[in-house]
Amino acid sequence: MNDRFGELNETQKRLLREVAKGRTSKEMSSDVGLEPGSIDVYISDALRRLGAGNRKSAAAALIEHEATILNRSEFRPEGIANPEKVPHSENQRRRPSFLRRLNFPPIGGREHDYSFQDRMLASFKIAGLGFLVVIVLSMMISTLFWAFPKPQ
Repeated sequence: MNDRFGELNETQKRLLREVAKGRTSKEMSSDVGLEPGSIDVYISDALRRLGAGNRKSAAAALIEHEATILNRSEFRPEGIANPEKVPHSENQRRRPSFLRRLNFPPIGGREHDYSFQDRMLASFKIAGLGFLVVIVLSMMISTLFWAFPKPQ
């Protein structure tokens, strides 16, 4: 069954991953932008290609297949025994300096790394920075209109 996973397209793999999370076609439809009937067609085609009996077994087989690929040593970053447990200090060093100075949370990372308050504070910082950029651009444009008035 290993070589059959290559026959699946990315949409089928994504849908099977969602099935593995226990989601129905109706629940997935808004996230993936497909009608539940179209999702069922993608999944039934994946079942046929994998030779699986039902959605859950196909999803479990895909998850197991992807886990074996990720556990191979050639796919791990150098010097990191378990990439999911990277300390925040290492993550800090890889961030651009302007993000470190503003104390923004690292880009990416695991889900739920930050509390609700941390996420809200980061959102307000980003919104404030965006507001400042808009104000500066508005001032620059108005200065251009003032410096070069419309000819009469």
